[in-house]
Amino acid sequence: MHLDDVVSTDQFIQIERQLSIIKCLRQIGLEIIIFLASLEDFQKKLWLKKKFVVSAEYCITLDRVDESLYAEIADNTEQWQQWEDLGFKGTDVGWGTIDYLKQNQALMVDTSLFSAEFKAKILKRIDDLDAQIDGVVINSDNYQALNLIKTKYAKNVDCIHIDPPYNTDTSGFLYKNNYKHSSWLSFMESRIQESMKCLKEKGLFFTHIDENEYEVLFLLNKNLGLVNCGTMIWDKRNPMNGGSGLALQHEYILV
Repeated sequence: MHLDDVVSTDQFIQIERQLSIIKCLRQIGLEIIIFLASLEDFQKKLWLKKKFVVSAEYCITLDRVDESLYAEIADNTEQWQQWEDLGFKGTDVGWGTIDYLKQNQALMVDTSLFSAEFKAKILKRIDDLDAQIDGVVINSDNYQALNLIKTKYAKNVDCIHIDPPYNTDTSGFLYKNNYKHSSWLSFMESRIQESMKCLKEKGLFFTHIDENEYEVLFLLNKNLGLVNCGTMIWDKRNPMNGGSGLALQHEYILV
């Protein structure tokens, strides 16, 4: 609409028609935005909903297992096969027997290879189970895992070491690795913020990254209040595109 050129009634009528069309388009646009926002809000609620623990298994050395359960362990061929695959068979006499279990107390029982009833029996005989657990492995989406552990491990972790998506299509990983920079930053910000709830005041936070997102990650850490201890240059010694052009032979670790 060129208002300076308006000189006739017909032109005013034309402008009114155009304004009506604009109002209509705007109203339709707002309706679409509200509809899409409702879908996104619902997806966000689903995502933020506390997830259930699907299963919990334990790896327990034989010195912590009641000897009355050794017979059931000795009868489990899958457990013996796991130990053999891990290289524990050796040349010792008595492989596959209760005596072998008594002589090799450092062998680790994997409860995922046994029935739920046996797992209940083995755990029931261990006093103060939670205090004796000296290592935890969680197989989960990282955001959900952080939400699960942040209360128990609040300000209790010495070191966090992450290797996030580098946000480049060339990595070949199965997970999504081609976000827009803003989406990638939002993704990283939520994870780092949750991680900080677990880290001790003087704990260390390491992040692997390459040149694709180094600068923005550096600024994100700064904006989140992380104290910059420096950046390590990681010499990969295996250039990704050394066959042509300049070899990209290093990546970064922000500390």
